[in-house]
Amino acid sequence: MSRPATAPAAPSIESTGLVLSAVRKQYTVGPVTTEILKGVDLGVRQGDSLAIMGGSGSGKSTLMNIMGLMDRPSSGSCLLGDRDLLRMDDDERSDLRNRRMGFIFQAFHLLPHLSAWRNVALPLVYRGVSVLEARRLAVEMLERVEMGDRVDHRPSQLSGGQQQRVGIARALIGRPAIVFADEPTAALDRDTGCEIMDQLLRLNSEEGITLVIVTHDRGVARQCSRLVRLENGVIEESAPAPAGPPGGAPG
Repeated sequence: MSRPATAPAAPSIESTGLVLSAVRKQYTVGPVTTEILKGVDLGVRQGDSLAIMGGSGSGKSTLMNIMGLMDRPSSGSCLLGDRDLLRMDDDERSDLRNRRMGFIFQAFHLLPHLSAWRNVALPLVYRGVSVLEARRLAVEMLERVEMGDRVDHRPSQLSGGQQQRVGIARALIGRPAIVFADEPTAALDRDTGCEIMDQLLRLNSEEGITLVIVTHDRGVARQCSRLVRLENGVIEESAPAPAGPPGGAPG
């Protein structure tokens, strides 16, 4: 997957990376308060490929949402270099998320009424990039993920694997420093899931894009350089991911 000559180099996150300290998250519904995260300490370095594993309800998606500035913790700290992300107002957080982060979702989250290129171009449109330039860059990005012949197709005209490729292109269009992927292969068949992981890991190794993947699949986790296990709201294990072939047995 070669980089087009016109594409700018991916930015890097600060050398100290993304650091979470004593992060807690509670939800209160009526008289009931539920603690989802119970004091998480976690660092993500530039160039990491990090898998976060855990059972249903373990808090892994909540943790990713906090790291990706889509949610705020109840307490704790979240630093990007020397920047305290929790002290930013909503506009500052939205701008940082748009310019420095990319997101890939299990359910794709493509807008059904928009073509592939328009879905991919959305982050650039939010930055004020002209439609003509946004389309040019979106088409280039779709070509990188082998979707150059589907630029005008709507999501309903694409397979699950093709929709996820569009999702990857959308995540990468803004040249993010870090990409968060929430169960990116769970809705795909085994072969397509392996292809998607190959693309993500190639971006990590060849372009230095930091990759954080929430997954329940041991085969996905084995391909990352680091593994964190989150259970009952706390990190129970943090270690290099065990070596193993791609597409191992799901957890």
